[in-house]
Amino acid sequence: MTTIALRFSDSFSTNKGTLFEHEQILKSNGYVWWGKHGSGINEKTARNLLSKGPIKIILMRSGTKERYIATVNDIVRKCPEPHLIPEYYRDDKAFYGSFLKITKIERADDNILNRCFVKSNGRNLGEMINKTMAAYFVIETVEWM
Repeated sequence: MTTIALRFSDSFSTNKGTLFEHEQILKSNGYVWWGKHGSGINEKTARNLLSKGPIKIILMRSGTKERYIATVNDIVRKCPEPHLIPEYYRDDKAFYGSFLKITKIERADDNILNRCFVKSNGRNLGEMINKTMAAYFVIETVEWM
């Protein structure tokens, strides 16, 4: 299955953390828009990924071993509902290249990256993650859910 793995950081969030801020909106509204800082996810890639409906992606907290699986229903360039993104980045929406509509976030098992392979070179994501600063990867996975 082709999907994406997306890094995230707590550098710009409140002291409660990026994940906590998103989960609060998700719990109260049924979904949250997750901003991908910097360059966006390629529009063709997004369309292809979502062509058969919602997808599961991997969220990777930078500098830790924490990994999460998120269910994504849409990927857009501009946030259509600013009140459904965490307040700490509402004024900085222009710095986000894509927004992902997330309907579920759950903790992934510790070895999830070892079952994923970077689509562009076939290398194991678990080995690649510390060798590059890429913000996201298009990956192939063996069934991990």
